[in-house]
Amino acid sequence: MSQINATGQTISPLQKGGVSTADTGAQGVAPSTEKPTFSSMVERGLEKLNAQMTQADKMAARLAAGEEMDIPEVMLEITKADINFRMFVQMRNKALSAYEEIMRLQF
Repeated sequence: MSQINATGQTISPLQKGGVSTADTGAQGVAPSTEKPTFSSMVERGLEKLNAQMTQADKMAARLAAGEEMDIPEVMLEITKADINFRMFVQMRNKALSAYEEIMRLQF
């Protein structure tokens, strides 16, 4: 069931913030609409980075053990893990630099 707002646009129940039965969890509780915090985003990113690096290490170990694998695929996974690691290090460096700059501004 749709409604029309003051500007004449049709609003679906999901746009109003309504929850359909398909969106509810196993116990019928609406999913959380809280925005993630910076620390939870960093933690989730580190978990994904760790998983990617572990996958690349496993593929390299399997290749080194003599398993038949696609070498370009292994190299691609290793390179992706390396690039993501370097990006995370640079993000940490920028955050640390910003923190140090803020500390210098305080009297």
